[in-house]
Amino acid sequence: MKTSSTYKFLLSIYLLPLCFVLSSITFSAQAAIVQGLYESEMLVASQSKAERDKAMKTALIEVLAKVSGRPDVSTLANIAQALNKPSRYMQQYQYRKIPENSYLVTEAATGSQLMWIQFDEKAVNKLLQNNQLPVWGRTRPATLVWLAVEQDGERFLIGGNSQEEIRFAIEKEAKRNGVAVLLPLLDLEDQTKLNLTDVLNNSQEAIFQASARYQADAILVGRIGLTGGDSWQGRWILYEGGQGLSWNAQGSYAGELVGTGVSGALEILGTRYAQVYDNTTPGVFDIAVMDITSLDQFARVSNYLKSLEQVKELYPTYVDNESVTYRLDIRGNSTGLIQTFALGNVLEVVSSPSESGAMNANTMNANRMNSNTLTPFATDQTIEVQDTFPTTAHIYRLMP
Repeated sequence: MKTSSTYKFLLSIYLLPLCFVLSSITFSAQAAIVQGLYESEMLVASQSKAERDKAMKTALIEVLAKVSGRPDVSTLANIAQALNKPSRYMQQYQYRKIPENSYLVTEAATGSQLMWIQFDEKAVNKLLQNNQLPVWGRTRPATLVWLAVEQDGERFLIGGNSQEEIRFAIEKEAKRNGVAVLLPLLDLEDQTKLNLTDVLNNSQEAIFQASARYQADAILVGRIGLTGGDSWQGRWILYEGGQGLSWNAQGSYAGELVGTGVSGALEILGTRYAQVYDNTTPGVFDIAVMDITSLDQFARVSNYLKSLEQVKELYPTYVDNESVTYRLDIRGNSTGLIQTFALGNVLEVVSSPSESGAMNANTMNANRMNSNTLTPFATDQTIEVQDTFPTTAHIYRLMP
């Protein structure tokens, strides 16, 4: 994990032994669809060209980081070169007034505005792919944040209804990094399972028990404190996939430590879920979806599959009264696609074929039985529709 000029980042990542609780509590997948991956808002002092160019470059760095899952992306040579001409990737921009209730009011100088910048999705993706970098889609793990704060002799937890500026900093950094965060309610149910000391001491049993109700895919636990003067220190731990990863940070204000925590989560989750796509060798993935009994359900599944970054094309290949089978042309191998299915709340896995990963297109075509043809989604190409249920399909069930 790279440091930036903003963060004094002391990183010490290591595996933490997990208590028995993690294996005894099931966290249902509640992944989020993250919007705004290809846009950013920058605070600018004026509408001058110098300010605009500076904001455009900073915004492109932000977008490239959250799309790739790589906070250090701007340090790579070819990317750094592209950042010299950010307008090549820009689609549009607008100047906006700062809302009176915005957290930015306290940061803004008199006369400042927001510059909203949207970048071209295809151009950004191509830049990343050409440099063998991941392109991470909009479906991302829902990450529950437990944060304990020590400041001016007080200790408190940050929840979804907290009015402290730190809560707004979490929301700001989550948007800036493309991380889907959940903040706890801190209601009576939470309080009976977990208290401030549990978070301060990283009591895994209490944290996992209190987190179960939120059905998050990952848990980010933080402790930050003002240690004297303007010095803040903190510790972050991300629990995901059966392991915990920890890192330390320090800075001159609380927002720095929040940014370190959220960007750390982006890097760890990006390493796990963001894939490098090789478009020269696309894969093919057969998926059979059960419990489709209406046109609305068929449309829901089809639109969901089409929305996934890994899916280039989809073709219905077999239909009966309660299921539809699709052939998916996918970017890269099937690993990332299966992980995305597991994160979402649309499809639930039933079984997988003995063959692992996406099958070769020629093998798939050889298994097809000649019948009639069907025009695939979003293309004029035609394919053959099977007369029998395909034995090579990964079988999923449509969730309610």
